[in-house]
Amino acid sequence: MQAKLAEAWQAVADARAAYPSATLADLYDPDAMPSVLLNAHNALDEVVDRAFGAKRRLPSNTDRIALLLSRYEQVMAADQLPLPKPRRRIPR
Repeated sequence: MQAKLAEAWQAVADARAAYPSATLADLYDPDAMPSVLLNAHNALDEVVDRAFGAKRRLPSNTDRIALLLSRYEQVMAADQLPLPKPRRRIPR
């Protein structure tokens, strides 16, 4: 899955690089976003949705963010488990 995420992100980066004189505001203008960049983001969204457990493509970025935050909370809660005691340090 990491390879698919990396590939999808690279497609977004490549699409941005195809417009070196454009600002992010230019690239992400909803009325003028290049189709290659929009397609790359849609493909990235699909990979992210699957990677984080969505059964189908999520309908909006709001839903995607809610899923990511939910997964983050699960990871943080799991991180609260007691850690093993550190090994005793050997004096120098």
